[in-house]
Amino acid sequence: IIEENFNLKLYTACNEIVQLEGLKMIKDIPENQGMLFIYPTEKELNFWMNQTYSPLSIAYLDKDFKVVHVAEMIPLDKTGISSIVPAQYALELNKNRMKELGISEGVTLSFKPSQEKLSFIPEKRIEDQDYELQLFMEYHNK
Repeated sequence: IIEENFNLKLYTACNEIVQLEGLKMIKDIPENQGMLFIYPTEKELNFWMNQTYSPLSIAYLDKDFKVVHVAEMIPLDKTGISSIVPAQYALELNKNRMKELGISEGVTLSFKPSQEKLSFIPEKRIEDQDYELQLFMEYHNK
């Protein structure tokens, strides 16, 4: 079952410093919040869970926001999880949340700006590492 127009609130990781930090050391991620990693072009992406305590699901998306691969990630695991094919975006949510929402290969997501401020990453860390607070919601099964 696909939940149309489901809202997710995400931090964005748009630069290398923020992308390397990701969700490290965060132990409590609200159910409908997470992080979207944004890269300038498509390439094979690899993520791992070094110093990441929360179990996560990851969806890799191509340049058109179509999901090309979804995987479950184990806390503190240093094994790389590949996008398998070129991707330009990576979406991280709590473990199993992708499945619950129907986010799977072939689903195309759409994102819109949001003014809502998120709070699960400490404020000091956001300022120190230039987190860009934006966006994002709603997806469509196409």
